[in-house]
Amino acid sequence: EGSIPSGGWGRGPDGVLLLRGEGVRAGRRLEEADLLEVVPTALYGLGMPIGRDMRGDLLRRVLEPDYLEAHPVHYIPAYARSDLGAPGRDS
Repeated sequence: EGSIPSGGWGRGPDGVLLLRGEGVRAGRRLEEADLLEVVPTALYGLGMPIGRDMRGDLLRRVLEPDYLEAHPVHYIPAYARSDLGAPGRDS
């Protein structure tokens, strides 16, 4: 198994991240967010566990504290490539 390619966007233009749904703080503006925080946050929003091997973490600061308490974050060690439907893999 080879490593999964990864890149950065450190010198790129600012991006836009819009979040909406139950537990998201209304009107919250993020001054600083890292691209690596998007996938863990999306997984949490879909009710899926976050891989401990992911470099980013959940954007907790955009979520209501009561919601986080009622919906604890679940973690798994890692997602295998086959868990993600990687091309060229048998299901």
